[in-house]
Amino acid sequence: MWTYSSEDILEDFEVLSSGMMTGLYSNNYFHILDENGEQAWSYYAREKVVDFSFSSFGGDVVVASETKIHWFQNEGFLRNQVNTNLDIIRSLMSKVSVYESNTGDMQDNFTLIEEQSGGNFISLKTSFKMITDLREKLEILHKRHVNYLDTLPEFMDSLGLQGAQTDEMVPLIYPYFSLCGDIEDNSEYVRLMEYATHLLSKLDRYDLTKIKNDSIFDQKNFIIDAKKGINKEIAEIEKLTQQSEDDLKKLRIAVNGLIISWLESGQIVNEIQDFYHNFSDNIATRTLKSEVILEKMESHMAFVDYNTSNESVKLHKSRFRARKEVELKLDLLNNSENKLENMNVRVKIEGGGLDLLSPPSGVVRIDHLKPGEVSPITFTFSPNNRANTRVILVIQYLDVVGRKCTDWLGDVETNFLGCFVRPAKISESEHESERLKYKDNTSHTSLNIEGLQVSKITKIAKSMPGLYLCDLKEEETRSIIYHSGESSLDGSKYYSMIFLRKLGEAESLRVALELICHSNDIDNSSELKEEILLYLKNKLLELNAKFV
Repeated sequence: MWTYSSEDILEDFEVLSSGMMTGLYSNNYFHILDENGEQAWSYYAREKVVDFSFSSFGGDVVVASETKIHWFQNEGFLRNQVNTNLDIIRSLMSKVSVYESNTGDMQDNFTLIEEQSGGNFISLKTSFKMITDLREKLEILHKRHVNYLDTLPEFMDSLGLQGAQTDEMVPLIYPYFSLCGDIEDNSEYVRLMEYATHLLSKLDRYDLTKIKNDSIFDQKNFIIDAKKGINKEIAEIEKLTQQSEDDLKKLRIAVNGLIISWLESGQIVNEIQDFYHNFSDNIATRTLKSEVILEKMESHMAFVDYNTSNESVKLHKSRFRARKEVELKLDLLNNSENKLENMNVRVKIEGGGLDLLSPPSGVVRIDHLKPGEVSPITFTFSPNNRANTRVILVIQYLDVVGRKCTDWLGDVETNFLGCFVRPAKISESEHESERLKYKDNTSHTSLNIEGLQVSKITKIAKSMPGLYLCDLKEEETRSIIYHSGESSLDGSKYYSMIFLRKLGEAESLRVALELICHSNDIDNSSELKEEILLYLKNKLLELNAKFV
């Protein structure tokens, strides 16, 4: 097709699978050739080049010389490749949509890809895998349709109906033929299994006896947990593979029954049958589960290899909030001077007190954060028990030059008011009735506070986490705050009254606080008293209050 010659000895080369780019080096020079063998660009390293590599799509080029690493963003080539592939996809989409019944997701993906194609280099890299995956899928579907008549006899044989089709049936059988092809394609499960095996091999290379526990958490435990977790995901991959095989058998039986009904009745129904949509939904469900499996494996590895000296992203705020489920609300701050992109916040649970509900992958994505920008995110959990539990967080992102960073973000410990008590909406009169009902299970404490006005303390007290503000009676020198809640574990009831009263003269900043708690039993009311008092003390100390 083309030849390339050089006065120097060519030491090594690599060609993209598309044939659109070739890399090679000789002595101190590295060269990139285009699809015609013409030199697109060269780089003089000032010392002998010893190796190079580029990503499968050619967007990144990394050259190794004797003492340095040289990294290039091949943006022009990548942008041309994106545009070329988009043209090919448009052409394929117009053909495939004529005869395929299930192209909705592909059309949505194509719309998203078109929106991202005009972005910066990082967004181009991110969308390129979607582009190549979509093109590959469309090419498979197009080839399947082109070869349909040749492969139809084999398909009918798999149904036990060899030669039973009439000419009128041939176009109507195609959607079911194509659906069988989709279910039969287990290539994604094979890739997942290969990746999982590779990760286990990587983890096995860690010598646990040589790892020093100088990190925030014991890395040995993270490595052990990662092995267990990835083995668990391997079992999930095997389960998906089996479900796919079972669906294929069931679909063939259903199509067999449909064709036989056509033959027996002499009436051929044009409409797609309901079972087609059921099996299509099963494919979509397994695809989502595959994505979750991949994310979970990525998370296991992220907690093995992270950077603890993180100054770029900070955990600005964190708090638990119990409603129907337990929510962990986080505010993330971009503490760097650069825009950060493609951010993934990954969560790991240590302890049995909580189970992750949402997102099921344990990953929340943030498109980007500008310098100084704060982004709120939420993880949702179901409460199991009062066991001490920590939610551990790492963050992955692309920095300003496109490097993938994995940084320690922090950890948040479960607490009584945030995780195991949720607001119970009742009126003041109901609050009074419940207090009377539980009058024998009362806990009481008092505290004198110096340095804050009654109004300031009232504002803090009425915003008690986990409890519903039933009523507030507030005057200039005194306040009464009524709260109610219930256990998110066993339904136990909690009621509290906070009395605030100014002490001394008008200019005085001394306040008397009295707390009375009621519950189903004395242990519950005592715990509520201690937790409310702890919360109030911490908040008041933040405002430099003193306890006298």
